[in-house]
Amino acid sequence: YARELGLKACDDWSFMKNKFDDQESRRKGLEYLAYVRPRLVVVSFPRGPWYARLAQHETQNEHRREIMQKHRDYLNFVKHIVESQKKRGDHWIVIGNAGSLAFEEKPLKRVAELGHVTHLDSCMYGAVYNDGLPRHAPLQLLVSDESFLPALSCKCNGQHSHGAPSSGTADLEHEYPKAMAHCIVKALKVMELGTGEILATEVG
Repeated sequence: YARELGLKACDDWSFMKNKFDDQESRRKGLEYLAYVRPRLVVVSFPRGPWYARLAQHETQNEHRREIMQKHRDYLNFVKHIVESQKKRGDHWIVIGNAGSLAFEEKPLKRVAELGHVTHLDSCMYGAVYNDGLPRHAPLQLLVSDESFLPALSCKCNGQHSHGAPSSGTADLEHEYPKAMAHCIVKALKVMELGTGEILATEVG
């Protein structure tokens, strides 16, 4: 969508695809960002381990502790990405599930201190399940600039019923609604070009 608005966009990254599992791969990732100097980086992180019902079992076995340490390393990588963006005077958005225990970890607490915190409900941005019913999916976002807040703060208005997760919708749960992506790109373009204000009320 950024390209549709005439903006340059880098290739997508994925923690699952790029396997940022070691210091060397994360170092190369940061070097790549320093080379391309993106005006905005939108970052998410593996969410499953940070659900309360899973994270609470961390102390119960060694394997679980190893998994959680791996994902803390991911969060530190996110923090380093944000710090590199801030150092260059560029923007970032970090996205996770509202209520995720990841936001209680030191790396993301630091990211929150560097910018602003906002919440939204994905249903207000057109998120649906495969059966077409609205998907509530509350999200928490850490953003670099308060100019992102009006576009990324829309909460459910209660005028619709939400669907429920069911078999066949797991992949959909890990997608963000296109309207949210549109709001992010438009908000950046507003900041860069001063072409008006993007409000959450434009969504829907």
